[in-house]
Amino acid sequence: MFRTLSICAIKGFRPLQRPLLKAFSPVRFYSQRNIDDSSSTLQNLKASKANTLVNIVPQGELWVVERLGKYLKTLTSGVHILIPVIDSIRYRYTTKEVAFNVTNQTAITKDNVQVNIDGVVYFKVEDPYLASYNVQDYYYAISNLAQTTMRAEIGKIVLDTLFAERQNLNNSIVVGIEGIANGWGISIKRYEIMDINMPPLIRQAMELEAEAERKKRKSVLDSEASRISAEIVAQGQKTAVTLRSEANMIEAMNNARGEAFTTHIKAQAQAEALRKVSTAIIENGGQSAVSYQVAEK
Repeated sequence: MFRTLSICAIKGFRPLQRPLLKAFSPVRFYSQRNIDDSSSTLQNLKASKANTLVNIVPQGELWVVERLGKYLKTLTSGVHILIPVIDSIRYRYTTKEVAFNVTNQTAITKDNVQVNIDGVVYFKVEDPYLASYNVQDYYYAISNLAQTTMRAEIGKIVLDTLFAERQNLNNSIVVGIEGIANGWGISIKRYEIMDINMPPLIRQAMELEAEAERKKRKSVLDSEASRISAEIVAQGQKTAVTLRSEANMIEAMNNARGEAFTTHIKAQAQAEALRKVSTAIIENGGQSAVSYQVAEK
């Protein structure tokens, strides 16, 4: 009988291991949807090994340890000794910044236009305790929170300013998510809108509007160029007339000065001649010479 029990115990030992290990398995429960969306990232965050007494935490990871189902401590990088079966590594987090895509969704702008937007959220786990026990699935929670916040922010602006306000929209979404995510021990670093898609009719209308706006700007620029050209031509003509009149005035002044100088020289010459004549007359025999000259003429 003892031998039979021993054989049964030996044969039953292997099947009994599975539920025992399952009870203390360091696996966090995620929804299948998130695992499909970000399997590579989630695999890095999930604990993938059981407690082996001597546990080595790699650099850049934080492990959450539970003792008999209750939180015990958070392990940082290095060597740690844990009691097998009693202690279990329940959650494993990376201290690196993580990015994951937010599912494409439909939002309505302030002027009632539907747009499809997808984006990327960058976050980092700051407090593993809060991330473990304050939220069931923070990937799913952050994704939905980003979607609802984005819809709310887009509802505040019109379609025409949507692209111009892209950076402000990203910042507003980060602020909206950050306040709630802090309670989960998660810091939201940034949110980036990847693509904005609109219905074909709206896109066509915007293209026509843009084309009309370009034609309008072209007409305004053409008229402005014509006006400036006319002003430049008129200014040139005015300058030419002014310069021509100034040239004529300078010429007349120079001519008058020349004539005055010539008259002055002639007068001086005549006065000098008269002085010489009068001097000659006054001298001895001069009067006789004058009388002779007059008689001769």
